[in-house]
Amino acid sequence: MGTSRLTNFWNALSSSFGFGEFFKFILENYTFSYWIEMLLVFFFTVFVFVTVAIQYSGKHEYRELNKVSNNLTMLIGFLLIILFSWQLIAKWQLELHLVYWINFFIAPVTWTVNLPLIILTIPLFEYDNIDQLCVFKVTSRNLIEQVLVFLVMRIKFNRLRFQKLENNIIETHQGGVLNRRMIIILCDETSADKAKKIEMYYKLMFAGGSVYKKNKKVIPIRVECRKESNRELLIPPYECSQLKEEYKMKNF
Repeated sequence: MGTSRLTNFWNALSSSFGFGEFFKFILENYTFSYWIEMLLVFFFTVFVFVTVAIQYSGKHEYRELNKVSNNLTMLIGFLLIILFSWQLIAKWQLELHLVYWINFFIAPVTWTVNLPLIILTIPLFEYDNIDQLCVFKVTSRNLIEQVLVFLVMRIKFNRLRFQKLENNIIETHQGGVLNRRMIIILCDETSADKAKKIEMYYKLMFAGGSVYKKNKKVIPIRVECRKESNRELLIPPYECSQLKEEYKMKNF
């Protein structure tokens, strides 16, 4: 959950409202008899294996057979849609009950209920990685305290998202253990106050995923804001002072 971030959550939530999810719901509600279902499972398993083998064989003589397979797949899907659409019409009385639609919306509701847990998991996963590097014994209390402080800071400085801080950034570099060191090159006219905001911007993972290596956001251990012309520090670097004091870190 920590590495997937919120992207997978939003994708899963949005897809749970789509036509595909509704069609899946209909398939689960209007089924055949047990023996017909077992035969269908066997048939579709064999059909899928044959279809995949044809598609990945790469042989020219299988091209027409591949077309037949694709057309048959479309025909099966079309027949299923007709069959279950008829079931919807024939059993319309079921659709008048609230329980019927509650069953459909239970997936997106479940995802939404778990949203706070997913949000908490992201910084928890990040700080756990940091602690594994810095201390021999990781405590649950310490992790929870770090996460709560992080979330409070994100709420407090949420306005940084909308201040177009990226306009002052020339380039960024990541390095160190687990890419926890951030070097941010700023244009020379950037003020110290703006540099501090940019530093906080990265400390709280507000920057877009594209600026991180492999699109993976991390909570940095060290952030350096440097001038474009001479690469000198614009402000004193941030270096996880709290962890440094608590775990007697010298240099990271």
